[in-house]
Amino acid sequence: MSDEHKLYIKKINSKISKLSKKDLLLKDIYPKISIDELNALIAKEKGEFYNIILKKMDDEEISIHVPHHCTVNSLKNLIKKRINRKLMVDSNRQNICWKYIWKTYWLYYKGQKLSDEKNEIEVYGIHENSKITFIKRLRKK
Repeated sequence: MSDEHKLYIKKINSKISKLSKKDLLLKDIYPKISIDELNALIAKEKGEFYNIILKKMDDEEISIHVPHHCTVNSLKNLIKKRINRKLMVDSNRQNICWKYIWKTYWLYYKGQKLSDEKNEIEVYGIHENSKITFIKRLRKK
């Protein structure tokens, strides 16, 4: 990529950032948004996606857009993408061992562990603006 091209991309990102801060309709769009994330926001506005809120162990809440017929396994992959993307954008790049996370924690919603990865999230009653959390798995002896 040429220096001229890099400069052009930097200018475009700066303009998008300024525009998204001023416009209420664009407040969900942050700089360096990916095409997948933008498509998810558009689908959400069309009513094709749910907005799910993930409450992390540090009490930070992250909004995740998921299709209506999403499985638990797909939800895990969307969580992984969203958190990795957030770390990259915030420049706090940390390596997360997702294998460890999924072995150590359950996704949890209103007293239910989301244990069957093939089930759709609607089976657990998850819908628009549902809050899911992580809970520690108990070790079997």
